[in-house]
Amino acid sequence: MAKPSQPRPPVNVYTAMLVLAFIAISIACIVLALDLNQYGFKITPDVSRP
Repeated sequence: MAKPSQPRPPVNVYTAMLVLAFIAISIACIVLALDLNQYGFKITPDVSRP
């Protein structure tokens, strides 16, 4: 027998904040990749400092 479907809980403020944080981190990763693309993704330490 099929189980009766229960209504989904409403989206609350914590779900919205989770989605917003995911979008912000995704955009930050894209911007970082675009910035690193200018240098050919070469990350080397600054050896001129003592």
